[in-house]
Amino acid sequence: MRAGKLRDRVMIQANGATVEANADQYGDVQPAWVTVATVWAKVEEVGGRENWQADQVRPDRTITVTMRYFSGLTSKHRLLFGSRILNVGSVVNPDGKRREHLLSCTEEC
Repeated sequence: MRAGKLRDRVMIQANGATVEANADQYGDVQPAWVTVATVWAKVEEVGGRENWQADQVRPDRTITVTMRYFSGLTSKHRLLFGSRILNVGSVVNPDGKRREHLLSCTEEC
């Protein structure tokens, strides 16, 4: 992987919600995202679509993120890219040598 292609700064976040700390008046746990690391990455939009849900049109964007290997990264994490929230759908280690990750993400608009 060429380091010059990793020009975007993204934050890797994990859900740190606990029942006691983030429960609303009905007992539902609200997400409390905690930044785990800030890394360099390459963020590319590869597609988009519009979904019809609850009598409304909801657009989605599909984004591929390439970054150096980050141990413990799973689809339970999310990325923060500027003000954009990218939900991680899949994490792939393409060559199996723990050099890089390819992430397939979605962004709800």
